[in-house]
Amino acid sequence: MRKNSKRLSVVISEADRQLLNSYCTFCSCISTYLGKAYEVVVHSFGESDNFTISVFNPSGRVPMERKVNTANGSIEKASDAALGTVEQLHAKLKHGEDPITVGFGIGEDGKTYKSASIGILGSAGNLIGMICVNCCLDVPFSEILRTFAIPSYLDTMTLPFTMPDPNSRYETSLAQTITSIRDKVMNDPTVPAKFKRKEIVRLLNEMGVFKIKNAIQISADALGITIATIYMHIRNLEE
Repeated sequence: MRKNSKRLSVVISEADRQLLNSYCTFCSCISTYLGKAYEVVVHSFGESDNFTISVFNPSGRVPMERKVNTANGSIEKASDAALGTVEQLHAKLKHGEDPITVGFGIGEDGKTYKSASIGILGSAGNLIGMICVNCCLDVPFSEILRTFAIPSYLDTMTLPFTMPDPNSRYETSLAQTITSIRDKVMNDPTVPAKFKRKEIVRLLNEMGVFKIKNAIQISADALGITIATIYMHIRNLEE
């Protein structure tokens, strides 16, 4: 395996490098969403690149999912396990299959991991890198659940806002919902003062409140801002 490592490396174009960088941003988001039980790694197969270019939530996984050598850890210096995974991805791609592998292993820390490796295709359709997601199976499930715990200021928002009976005074209920969210955010010390209205608009937008008739006008009145300002915040969120 070691003597074949060089042929697995590729020339990375500028477009390919931008693609790899975009995957680093994506994996940063995914690792934050999944929590500390999941290590997410981005590898490059570039001839002059570090084999491991980004590690999120570092764990005790085997060397293929860790930084081999920050200074010059190219694919040629990757572990045999890593090279074996790269070989598998190439073989799958060659046979018209998705470049994906899934398996289990024991990390250097003695813990059990379930790992998935996903090949990254470059502008020419060749493999330019891979993403590895390693889940530590020894992490208590209760700890994983805490990752998805609702923040204290959202504790009354476990369900999306639903439209009341059309024959009822729904605007009263709508105003109460908006006021409740406003008060929670305004009283939350973790939200900077200059971002409070923007945060309120974000939360209301996620709940689907603005899809209801007159909701934007009622929100503007409750927040002491203009309708145009709310539309601006919504547009920025969508972008």
